[in-house]
Amino acid sequence: MKTSSLDWAAKFLRYALLSLGILFVVIYIAVVLLRIRYPFELEWMEGSEVDQVQRILNGLKLYVNPTLEFIPLLYTPLYFYVSAMLAKLIGIGLMPLRLVSFVASVGSFLVIYGLVRWETRNTYAAMLGVGTFAAMFHISGCWYDIARPDMLFVFFALLAIYVLRRYDSWLSWVVAGVCISLSFLTKQTALIIVIPMGLYCIYANWRRAILFIATVVILIGGSTWILNKIHDGWYDFYVFEVPREHYILKARYIFFWITDMLNPLPVLCAVTVLYLVQKLTNGVRKEGVFYFLMAAGMVGAAWSGRLHSGGYLNALLPGYAFMAILFGVAFHQVEGILQGKVSEEQAHSVAIVRVLVYLVCVAQLAGLMYNPKEQIPTKVDLKAGWELVKMMKSYEGEIYLPCHGFIPTYAGKKPQAHVAAISDLLRGKETPIKKQVLEMVKEAIREKRFQAIFLDKDEYIVDLTQSYTNTGRIFSDYQAFWTVTGAEARPEFLFLPKESEQVSK
Repeated sequence: MKTSSLDWAAKFLRYALLSLGILFVVIYIAVVLLRIRYPFELEWMEGSEVDQVQRILNGLKLYVNPTLEFIPLLYTPLYFYVSAMLAKLIGIGLMPLRLVSFVASVGSFLVIYGLVRWETRNTYAAMLGVGTFAAMFHISGCWYDIARPDMLFVFFALLAIYVLRRYDSWLSWVVAGVCISLSFLTKQTALIIVIPMGLYCIYANWRRAILFIATVVILIGGSTWILNKIHDGWYDFYVFEVPREHYILKARYIFFWITDMLNPLPVLCAVTVLYLVQKLTNGVRKEGVFYFLMAAGMVGAAWSGRLHSGGYLNALLPGYAFMAILFGVAFHQVEGILQGKVSEEQAHSVAIVRVLVYLVCVAQLAGLMYNPKEQIPTKVDLKAGWELVKMMKSYEGEIYLPCHGFIPTYAGKKPQAHVAAISDLLRGKETPIKKQVLEMVKEAIREKRFQAIFLDKDEYIVDLTQSYTNTGRIFSDYQAFWTVTGAEARPEFLFLPKESEQVSK
């Protein structure tokens, strides 16, 4: 093949690569627009997040002694308070929480663009970085826009990294400390990122590092003390003590690197490693140390999340976001080398390498393509959801829907503590709190406190058979009303009290 033909092929592949990245952004925006107003859960724990916000709007404390009516989720509170402020303006429901996540995802795109653009002075590389992160939407659980705190946590972490890298003044280091503290107040996983950030600050300028460290200590330490004081010690219990009791999935020590990293992202993994090695060994030591430590923090946070029992694909978000940044920066560097001046003898070989590089990158992004239709609930799902609400309304007394939060409020019923929150307390070692939670569930079942129980499975964390009868499946359509991401879930079985199984109007 002539060099001119190879140049044309390289140019075509270069445009194809960027077009793929832009296409992933467009697909993501389309998915958001088509599902953000869906009134039921896209992921099985979304409703429980709304219950947290509702509690804030009712003026009640978030971290309290567990009851069957409410048990807080094991997150720091910022996402819920931000969502509550928006819910005050547009009304309680899933949409305000999803809007916060969506805005945070767009903010993350902008930070990735800004950092890559600043590093490379190249718009193409910056757009490629954004497109790469958008392409990771599916492999990270389709989580960017759902009612969960992860994207706000990632946004603040990325912003802290951007400020620390982009600016070099005493004020910027304070701002970076504020941003990573806000990330912690959204999700405590940010503590894993704080450590390498602090190490970089000490390496770069130990005197100025005092500003970053002092800011983090004051904001994280101070907020922890205040919130713990306000909540009579329950904040520390839910945010730190309970997660410490959960077991580690040892298989994921290796599983993470092979299945979560190498398998879906072989090119990005190679680029990340090679870029970091090159920066650490070619004399650009400060830049190399910065990106090595930030990679350790962001990928380390992802690894930690996946090791944790119950850790889903959303745990990968910080690691994937940072790899998208490094891909954009490294791609520009490789392009610069391949487009440099070469002798006539070398031109043909370089042109072949250039085509191969673009081809491999196109294959990497194309390999992340997914069917967006699978992430959008259907009219059948919507109809089934309202039929479920109608069924709940038919019972005069209280109903129990432990696997899905907020939905009972559509039927004028009170939501109860989510089974995930209950399970979080039961997974740890034997404690008085664990016994208390287990006993209160058993007591409610023994007393037949609920006129109907809607469960995802035909069994529960306690035995129902002494007090309730499984009357069969709720939905006749097996395809309807399943969550579209996370654990596949929907209410499946209806249990009624044994003495009076016909209690509907």
